[in-house]
Amino acid sequence: MNYSVAMMTLDAAKIWGENDPSISAMKIEMATSSGVYGATFGCGVGSIALAFGRSKVMLIFSCIAILGLIIQSMSFDSIDGIIVGRLMYGFSAGILFCMAPKIIQENTI
Repeated sequence: MNYSVAMMTLDAAKIWGENDPSISAMKIEMATSSGVYGATFGCGVGSIALAFGRSKVMLIFSCIAILGLIIQSMSFDSIDGIIVGRLMYGFSAGILFCMAPKIIQENTI
């Protein structure tokens, strides 16, 4: 995740929080940073997942990342759904960050 994506998410969360005063500042901060927390935890687990085979793990966690994105996009009125979806996507992205360099290294000359 790069800086511009994080800033767009933060701006959207602030606008959403201003339009709905029932959403606390803590929930907005959790929605903004949950992807980073998931990616941090996923990077730690990624080295353990290497034992199950890279291709299989990459396929499974790519599907989990897609599911997390679907949950985020379907959470129109629930910030909790956005937090869960971003955690799932971040966790999957963290694992894939660990897997991809090894596959590229094995398949290049």
